[in-house]
Amino acid sequence: MNYESLHQDYALRGDSLSELLKKLVGHSTVLVRDEIELAKQEVREELTFFRKGAIMIAAGALFCLIASMCLAAALIAGLTLYMSIGFAALATGVALLVIGGAVMYAGLKWLKKTTERAGESLNS
Repeated sequence: MNYESLHQDYALRGDSLSELLKKLVGHSTVLVRDEIELAKQEVREELTFFRKGAIMIAAGALFCLIASMCLAAALIAGLTLYMSIGFAALATGVALLVIGGAVMYAGLKWLKKTTERAGESLNS
């Protein structure tokens, strides 16, 4: 088909080429706005998952602090029956560090999984 035959086809429908171009621009604008809104919604959903991971990290840190204050003195006192007070304090500190680190590691894994999903979502 050449330009003349295409123009005649549009003329038979009652739409001029300029009207069709205006419709095309209008539809394209709506499509772009919808895509932007979809991207915003995906970001909101990913932030929800990110927030959960951050809360887990904060909970782990809080647990470490509370555990350190509440149990350290009692554990050290109990261990002094078997070893010197210095070694008892060291063993208590290491144990609490391992527990807190494990909880924070779980939170970091959650955040990593969330950021990977966000990357996949942006690439699609």
